Amino acid sequence: MKRPSARIAASMATATTDLGYIGGGDPLNHSDPPTPALVTVPNIELMEVGEDWVCSTGVFTVTVADLQSAVASQADPFVRTPIIKLGHTDPRFDGDPALGRIENLHLSESKQTLLGDFVGVPRWLAECMASAFPRRSIEGHFAMTLRSGNEWPFVLEGVALLGEAYPAIGCLED
Repeated sequence: MKRPSARIAASMATATTDLGYIGGGDPLNHSDPPTPALVTVPNIELMEVGEDWVCSTGVFTVTVADLQSAVASQADPFVRTPIIKLGHTDPRFDGDPALGRIENLHLSESKQTLLGDFVGVPRWLAECMASAFPRRSIEGHFAMTLRSGNEWPFVLEGVALLGEAYPAIGCLED
């Protein structure tokens, strides 16, 4: 295979960096691939205690016990770390990439809000999240019984980042 000229290789390296990659080496050298620029966005509001939240699957209520369950369930080896994705997808399709995960689930000082850190988020997404995807919508299960026999009032499975659409829990800070 013919190697690109130095000028083309330099512009490819710049384009690779501009696309959110860090790392060195020749971008065409597969033994030294660029490393994606991933960041952590701390203390994101995820859920809040409240009654009669209306969502696509019906009306639901969130209690302090549900928030505590979301936090405690993360120590269960049968519970997967929640993921971050863009919007809600149609359940008939799959394969969309996760754009990070949610770690360090904890409650606010008032114990009324579930917070978590968005970890492993592509830098490009983190930089535009506040304006392009200011809202969040949780995905999870109430009254979940696992294969281990463990039962949880609520398990958080993921968070969909939303743009113009409003989530069921509308009081979270954008």
